Amino acid sequence: MPYQLRQLFATIIVYSQVVEVGDLWERFYDNLSLDFSYTYRSLEGNAKEEMVTFHTLKILNNLLLANGSAVAHFEDLPQLCEYPHLVLDSLLQMICTRILTTPKSRTTSISLTGPS
Repeated sequence: MPYQLRQLFATIIVYSQVVEVGDLWERFYDNLSLDFSYTYRSLEGNAKEEMVTFHTLKILNNLLLANGSAVAHFEDLPQLCEYPHLVLDSLLQMICTRILTTPKSRTTSISLTGPS
Protein backbone atom coordinates (compact mmCIF):
# COMPACT_ATOMS: atom_id res chain seq x y z
CA MET A 1 0.00 0.00 0.00
CA PRO A 2 2.80 2.56 0.66
CA TYR A 3 3.93 2.24 -2.98
CA GLN A 4 0.46 3.14 -4.22
CA LEU A 5 0.39 6.07 -1.78
CA ARG A 6 3.73 7.28 -3.18
CA GLN A 7 2.27 7.00 -6.69
CA LEU A 8 -0.74 9.05 -5.61
CA PHE A 9 1.49 11.57 -3.81
CA ALA A 10 3.62 12.00 -6.95
CA THR A 11 0.54 12.46 -9.12
CA ILE A 12 -0.95 15.01 -6.75
CA ILE A 13 2.16 17.16 -6.47
CA VAL A 14 2.88 17.07 -10.21
CA TYR A 15 -0.62 17.63 -11.56
CA SER A 16 -2.31 19.64 -8.79
CA GLN A 17 -1.44 23.06 -7.51
CA VAL A 18 -0.22 22.07 -4.06
CA VAL A 19 1.03 25.17 -2.27
CA GLU A 20 2.74 23.46 0.66
CA VAL A 21 4.26 20.22 -0.65
CA GLY A 22 6.45 19.98 2.45
CA ASP A 23 3.42 20.08 4.73
CA LEU A 24 1.76 17.34 2.69
CA TRP A 25 4.97 15.29 2.95
CA GLU A 26 5.12 15.74 6.73
CA ARG A 27 1.46 14.87 7.16
CA PHE A 28 1.68 11.59 5.22
CA TYR A 29 5.36 10.64 5.63
CA ASP A 30 4.67 7.75 8.03
CA ASN A 31 2.22 6.20 5.55
CA LEU A 32 4.46 6.87 2.53
CA SER A 33 7.42 5.18 4.21
CA LEU A 34 5.72 2.34 6.10
CA ASP A 35 7.30 -0.43 4.00
CA PHE A 36 10.80 0.97 4.46
CA SER A 37 10.22 1.40 8.20
CA TYR A 38 9.51 -2.32 8.31
CA THR A 39 12.46 -3.22 6.07
CA TYR A 40 14.93 -1.28 8.23
CA ARG A 41 13.31 -2.07 11.59
CA SER A 42 16.54 -3.67 12.88
CA LEU A 43 18.42 -0.36 12.59
CA GLU A 44 18.25 2.17 15.37
CA GLY A 45 18.17 5.94 15.69
CA ASN A 46 19.48 8.22 12.99
CA ALA A 47 20.70 5.39 10.73
CA LYS A 48 17.19 3.96 10.50
CA GLU A 49 15.58 7.35 9.84
CA GLU A 50 18.14 8.15 7.13
CA MET A 51 17.58 4.84 5.35
CA VAL A 52 13.80 5.12 5.53
CA THR A 53 13.73 8.74 4.33
CA PHE A 54 16.30 8.15 1.58
CA HIS A 55 14.56 5.11 0.11
CA THR A 56 11.16 6.79 0.30
CA LEU A 57 12.57 9.83 -1.52
CA LYS A 58 14.40 7.66 -4.06
CA ILE A 59 11.25 5.79 -5.06
CA LEU A 60 9.24 9.02 -5.05
CA ASN A 61 11.88 10.58 -7.30
CA ASN A 62 11.58 7.66 -9.75
CA LEU A 63 7.81 8.17 -9.84
CA LEU A 64 8.25 11.91 -10.35
CA LEU A 65 10.78 11.34 -13.16
CA ALA A 66 8.21 9.17 -14.94
CA ASN A 67 5.91 12.20 -14.82
CA GLY A 68 8.50 14.72 -16.02
CA SER A 69 9.44 16.08 -12.62
CA ALA A 70 11.86 15.33 -9.75
CA VAL A 71 12.18 15.70 -6.00
CA ALA A 72 14.66 18.53 -6.67
CA HIS A 73 11.84 20.58 -8.23
CA PHE A 74 10.12 20.78 -4.84
CA GLU A 75 12.30 22.86 -2.53
CA ASP A 76 10.27 22.15 0.60
CA LEU A 77 10.74 18.37 0.29
CA PRO A 78 13.81 16.71 1.78
CA GLN A 79 16.40 16.30 -0.98
CA LEU A 80 18.33 13.22 -2.09
CA CYS A 81 21.56 15.25 -2.03
CA GLU A 82 21.20 15.40 1.77
CA TYR A 83 22.21 11.71 1.75
CA PRO A 84 25.34 11.57 -0.47
CA HIS A 85 26.68 8.33 1.02
CA LEU A 86 23.36 6.57 0.43
CA VAL A 87 23.14 7.94 -3.13
CA LEU A 88 26.61 6.53 -3.82
CA ASP A 89 25.73 3.16 -2.26
CA SER A 90 22.56 3.02 -4.36
CA LEU A 91 24.47 3.78 -7.57
CA LEU A 92 27.11 1.15 -6.79
CA GLN A 93 24.40 -1.45 -6.13
CA MET A 94 22.74 -0.60 -9.43
CA ILE A 95 26.04 -0.89 -11.34
CA CYS A 96 26.89 -4.23 -9.71
CA THR A 97 23.43 -5.57 -10.47
CA ARG A 98 23.73 -4.54 -14.12
CA ILE A 99 27.16 -6.13 -14.43
CA LEU A 100 25.95 -9.36 -12.85
CA THR A 101 22.83 -9.53 -15.01
CA THR A 102 24.48 -8.58 -18.32
CA PRO A 103 24.77 -11.59 -20.64
CA LYS A 104 28.33 -12.94 -20.91
CA SER A 105 28.51 -12.27 -24.65
CA ARG A 106 28.06 -8.55 -23.97
CA THR A 107 30.58 -8.41 -21.12
CA THR A 108 33.45 -10.10 -22.95
CA SER A 109 34.13 -6.93 -24.90
CA ILE A 110 34.32 -4.79 -21.76
CA SER A 111 37.85 -4.12 -20.58
CA LEU A 112 38.44 -2.79 -17.09
CA THR A 113 41.96 -1.62 -17.96
CA GLY A 114 41.04 0.23 -21.11
CA PRO A 115 42.31 -0.29 -24.66
CA SER A 116 45.56 -2.25 -25.02
